[in-house]
Amino acid sequence: MEKVCPVCNSLYTVKDKCDNCNGIMENKGRAGEYMDPYSNQMPISDSRDYCIHIFECTNCKKFYRKRISKVGV
Repeated sequence: MEKVCPVCNSLYTVKDKCDNCNGIMENKGRAGEYMDPYSNQMPISDSRDYCIHIFECTNCKKFYRKRISKVGV
């Protein structure tokens, strides 16, 4: 069975609050795509069981990484 990231594939959205100011955390995409502007042209090389996404607070601009568990399809 193939596993996919439910956030990358729009199966669900993550709605988290900022630990710093209680603002809304916005998904900025996969960590690899956020760090390297050319990575969207390369094959995805991440874990079989999870995908790491970058989130930014819309209020205080704090960043954090979150592991998203992949689901079977």
